[in-house]
Amino acid sequence: MSQESYVIISDLVKWVTIIPFLIGVARFGQLSLVQKRVYWLVILYAGTEILASRFIIDNIWVHIFGSRTNLPLLHVFTALQTWFVLRCYRDYLDETVGRKMYWLMVTGFILFAAGNAVFYDGIFRLNPHARALQSFMLLPVAIGYLLSLLRKAELTKLETDPLFWFSAFVLLYFSGSFFVFLGSNYFISQPELLVALYGIHSILSIVALILFTIILWIRKRPPPQLTFH
Repeated sequence: MSQESYVIISDLVKWVTIIPFLIGVARFGQLSLVQKRVYWLVILYAGTEILASRFIIDNIWVHIFGSRTNLPLLHVFTALQTWFVLRCYRDYLDETVGRKMYWLMVTGFILFAAGNAVFYDGIFRLNPHARALQSFMLLPVAIGYLLSLLRKAELTKLETDPLFWFSAFVLLYFSGSFFVFLGSNYFISQPELLVALYGIHSILSIVALILFTIILWIRKRPPPQLTFH
């Protein structure tokens, strides 16, 4: 992937972010609790895109960090993204592993991400270790939820369940981004491959935003009565 193609795809992410953001604004009063939790994730994406923009980098981050970097923002984003994703599964996790385990997962990851940023990876470098733990934590949650849906034989119209689409987002995005960030440190000396990896991540972000749009567009209905095992 060329540098020009990457820039186009990266800019496209910013424009696509606007769609679920505006849908959430227009339909906020009609959204279910799960949809509102997903919308907070959309707000996180939108805010991150603004803070990572060239204008903010050139006028704010360069004065704070002394260079045109926004990598410290990545560490904060990773911690908040994990918390917001787990929050979307809050009811499911409360039923399956309990409320204490839910908060242990949230606080444990945030503390790990902070310690990893300060003492290991460094705030001015990528965070593949935090990203790896993030994927190992979130992927089983999504798979578990989908299996619970499949075990409910009388459940129909999965396309109207926001968490069905959200689980699709988790499986696609975090499985792909895990390999992207894992490979980024190995290809740091190969700019062409590094640009290709970042381009793949931008494509994954676009897919995620499309799925968020679908989730926020779904009309509210009573949640499925699931029995979690």
